[in-house]
Amino acid sequence: MSGRDPTGHGDALPTPRFPPAILAGRSEAGFIPGERHLLAAIERVARAPQGWSAIALHLSRLTPPAPRAHHRRIARALMQDAAQRGDGQVFSLRNGDVVLLARDRAQPPAAVSERLRQLFGREADDAAGLVSEWELPAGSPELLAYTAERLREPEAVTAAEATHPPAGIIDTVAAAIAGARPPDIVHRQVAVHLDPTGTPSGSGMRVAFRELTFSLDVLETRLPATMRPGQDTALLLHLGRYLDQRMLQVLRLDRGSATPLDIGVNADIALHLNLSLPGVLSNAFAVFAEDCRAAGRSLGIEISLVEAVADPPAFARAAARLRRLGARLVLDGVSHLALALSRPALLGADLIKLAWSSRITELPPDDQEALGTGLRDAEPARIVLQRAETEAAVRWGLANGIRLFQGRYVDQMQAVRRMVACPKAAACTLRQCVERAIATGGAGRASCANLPLLDAALPPPGTAPATPLAAKP
Repeated sequence: MSGRDPTGHGDALPTPRFPPAILAGRSEAGFIPGERHLLAAIERVARAPQGWSAIALHLSRLTPPAPRAHHRRIARALMQDAAQRGDGQVFSLRNGDVVLLARDRAQPPAAVSERLRQLFGREADDAAGLVSEWELPAGSPELLAYTAERLREPEAVTAAEATHPPAGIIDTVAAAIAGARPPDIVHRQVAVHLDPTGTPSGSGMRVAFRELTFSLDVLETRLPATMRPGQDTALLLHLGRYLDQRMLQVLRLDRGSATPLDIGVNADIALHLNLSLPGVLSNAFAVFAEDCRAAGRSLGIEISLVEAVADPPAFARAAARLRRLGARLVLDGVSHLALALSRPALLGADLIKLAWSSRITELPPDDQEALGTGLRDAEPARIVLQRAETEAAVRWGLANGIRLFQGRYVDQMQAVRRMVACPKAAACTLRQCVERAIATGGAGRASCANLPLLDAALPPPGTAPATPLAAKP
């Protein structure tokens, strides 16, 4: 903040007279400095000649997990430059928004607004509503009302910049992984193959594979509040060997247990695991792969794109080993930007997991064309659209030739099919059916009265409805 008086009159200006509606119920101690200084500046400018304007960048409207600390830092730097050119000032508000108050003569407000929309627009669902402008002093009442509204909101918590993890975090997380009961932290999710020409009896949806993963959300509840491995990609890669060891150990110890972690149960459903490159190249994995072969269980191993390109020689060795062991190689964590800008298909994976984002449908024409080229290059039949959380995601995938889907919305589709076929469904809700299918143990799963159907994920094609679906969503 430059500290200048926007009207050029210095400290001799009278104390601002705030409208009673703004001050109602608030003492001086209740003001956040950004709002307090902005209110004072607005009243000064309201008594100044024409030629002033205000621009608000609504960082609070960015799509979660934004806004992050770097968003505010970049916004302030850009707006501070405009402020210095126009004898102005920049204000950071409690909800994360940033406001520029400056003279128009140096830089038209429309030009600044357009630069902000170009820079931050792709991070918001509504780029047009990301920036607001007011001509002053005519727009002072609207700007005052906007600022007063901010005072009634709680202070936003901006995600902190990435910092070095605290000393000992590796040992702490490894101990939490080793000490947790497998059913508490291992979850499962079924991906399906959708055929849009399928019949109403349900033959248009069938199970493709079941993936076992560690729930980072559950794991983080067992760690100090300052430790959030799920938000640190580099840390997750480093922790991969601990996660690999624990997963392979759990699956080895559960052989013959007849639980969801027994690789001999539902052996007709292919099993997918997320492993690091060292995990794939380990002796423990070779033993596990042989166990799966003996149990008649098809195996798919998912390796992140980041790790694959970070160590090409190790990835080549891992890919060759998977081929020798008869396991399917899956390239995980491929964003739509990676698919549009690179050619991950050249890595030779059997499947590519494309992470769905609502921004895919909002890409400009040139980027849409690049993504379409990437889809064709990768072959839609080999793509799994993961994180399919909405019907829109499934519709987009089907329209682009994708037939493999995984995500929360797909979980709900499966639950509906189960509940239609299950004679016990009237005692359950759709949410309960979804959550029980994800669990590998615990009280929720134990409450299911039809575990064989739950573990099968879907009833056999052509199964007649048991009873009308009466369960609540």
